[in-house]
Amino acid sequence: MSYLDVKKYYLDVHQQYVEMTNYMEDFEKRFKNGEISEEQAEDIRDNYEVLKANYDRLSYIMYLFELPKSTKHKQTSVLLKDKMYVLAHAGKEVVVDENTDVLKAFESFQRHLKEKENREKWVR
Repeated sequence: MSYLDVKKYYLDVHQQYVEMTNYMEDFEKRFKNGEISEEQAEDIRDNYEVLKANYDRLSYIMYLFELPKSTKHKQTSVLLKDKMYVLAHAGKEVVVDENTDVLKAFESFQRHLKEKENREKWVR
């Protein structure tokens, strides 16, 4: 995997993180308005934490790649071990699949809430 592959992959995961953050803002508002139960809110927050952990992991990898040359020279062996450890525990397919599953669950829940709102409009 080249640096450009990692960077493209990071940008994809970053986009998923931004999308999830937008969902979270909506869900927090709905929770404050009482549209979402405490149990549902906990599930949502747990899913968000999974996606955030994946994003943080890749952000750290990008940080390691982007360190200035002087820092890299001084800490080459430590940083290389760090990169390999982080990469080894963050397989590309696993992270993307995990993030995709989390986003699908949020989108499904979002549709459910909108359908509920539409039903309530028709009942009134």
